[in-house]
Amino acid sequence: MAIYGVQSDFRVAPELSFELPAYITGTAKLKAGTPVGGATNFLADETAELSATADATTQGLLLHEANPTADGADTVSVMTAGIVNINRMDADVQALITDDIKAALPDITFIKR
Repeated sequence: MAIYGVQSDFRVAPELSFELPAYITGTAKLKAGTPVGGATNFLADETAELSATADATTQGLLLHEANPTADGADTVSVMTAGIVNINRMDADVQALITDDIKAALPDITFIKR
């Protein structure tokens, strides 16, 4: 069973990471570290709406859990650069960090320590 509301910071050096606000859509709660993206580049379009991804459209990682609803998008922080300790993520989020996700996020370094 997933526990929401309690999370640790998966960033190794928060002061060296880069995050931007974004809109996330969908109807499911998403845990911190979930890869998000979409067809529109949110770095170039502040109105772009992101969702959970598992492919080359990934643009970053959720910094905190998100709870979008069918009524509208949730405002979130998306990490686009920095160092991530995968071992600090929930096990189900760790499984989302595939080689494809790592390739889509060249400015994020993934370690297991």
